[in-house]
Amino acid sequence: MKKRLNLLFLCIMLCSAHLSAQQTITVMSYNVLNYPANVTTYDSRGVDFATISQYIGADIIAINELRSDDGANFLLQDLNTNGITYYQRAPNYYNFGFGALGNMLYYNSDKLGFVSQTQISTVTRELSHYKLYLLDPDLPCHQDTTYVDIIVVHLKAGTISSDPNNITKRLQQSQDLMAYLDGLPATSNVMVMGDFNFYSNDYTNSANPDYEPAYGELIDASYVHTLVDVVPVWIRNSSTYDHLYTQSTRSFNYPGGNGGSTGGLDDRFDFQFMNNNVVNGTNRVTYLAGTYKAFGNDGYHFNDAIIDPSVSVPSGTLNNEVPDNIAQALFDMSDHFPVISQIRMDYAPNTTTPTGLTASAPTATSSTLNWTAVTTATSYNVQYRPVGTTTWTTVSSTTNTYALTGLMACTDYEAQVQSVCSSGSTSTFSTIANFSTGASMPTGLTATTSTVNWTTVTGAASYNVQYRPVGTT
Repeated sequence: MKKRLNLLFLCIMLCSAHLSAQQTITVMSYNVLNYPANVTTYDSRGVDFATISQYIGADIIAINELRSDDGANFLLQDLNTNGITYYQRAPNYYNFGFGALGNMLYYNSDKLGFVSQTQISTVTRELSHYKLYLLDPDLPCHQDTTYVDIIVVHLKAGTISSDPNNITKRLQQSQDLMAYLDGLPATSNVMVMGDFNFYSNDYTNSANPDYEPAYGELIDASYVHTLVDVVPVWIRNSSTYDHLYTQSTRSFNYPGGNGGSTGGLDDRFDFQFMNNNVVNGTNRVTYLAGTYKAFGNDGYHFNDAIIDPSVSVPSGTLNNEVPDNIAQALFDMSDHFPVISQIRMDYAPNTTTPTGLTASAPTATSSTLNWTAVTTATSYNVQYRPVGTTTWTTVSSTTNTYALTGLMACTDYEAQVQSVCSSGSTSTFSTIANFSTGASMPTGLTATTSTVNWTTVTGAASYNVQYRPVGTT
């Protein structure tokens, strides 16, 4: 039993050490349907919004169809309830005329910090770029952190048949977006999310009534930050793909309020696209495969409302995926379902690897190592070994010098050093420094009429013997 407990403790310690190097971030994007209903008056749907967001455990919340700065504050007020105090919002709200529709971003300030906000000029509605960084507890040591760029979009609504200019405007918005993204550093971690109003993923057949060239623009491989739809195979109004749809939570029989769509669940308008850096985890931000979802869409409400009690689901409740109170909140809040995903953000590695490692004053059994001090280090780990062997001897030093003792004579050694931060995180080891110990003076010398004997010196390849009559020079 004791052995099992020790193993369990070791496992917990290793797992904890691993988790401490990263944070899992839950990303939620949501069209909040003309919130608030009255531009300057509190709208109780904020309670539904908070109920949904807190149930999801969202760390980044990107929204569309926000009508005022007051509305942004109302939602923030409701988010920070039930013992939660960590949500903050982007500083600026932009809309496109009084009571028009704008975007907003909320974030978990226990995990993330805010860097900047930029509006991207385009037709119909501007796009919003928010840059966040990972709060690294060891930032003074790392001197670096991890960033993510969140772009919130709300593209022009409407079909080709209602107005051919609808797809033209969506295409122009997408072209302006991609041109803007091309101006970001190639190492950027980009996620683009919101209400795209896409009717299909067909960007090649212009005869298709659901033709969407804007979708093709986003995934065009010629751009620096080509975007990826992590579930690229889908068509609208098909029970095969109903689990991907995000509109509508309502139907003709259950119309809800605030002017939402009553067409039932049959369209995928809301997306979270991401660039290859995020999909592949190239720069410390990694999409966690399989976490992308239309939240609350249980796959049983195709062309029905989410709260329709006549819909049979295996759980015997309103929804097979979420509790009834969450299903009701989704219905009351908006005609859209939120889209959620998870990303892993890794803390920056300790880049302060010591340099300038040298060995000095070698003797037969000792040598002194010196290196350039790292200002953020509280200590150093030194490792050394005879050249050609596999096992390192590791020692610790609180200064940028260390005297090695107990070495073998006439031996070639190699050594490395790494810096240690106050939290215990470490840099990579430095480049190897090589040095050699000298020969040791033989002891136990005896003589006969013709033979001289002495104690063997470990590591000596040969010996030089000198002799003379006493009194001669």
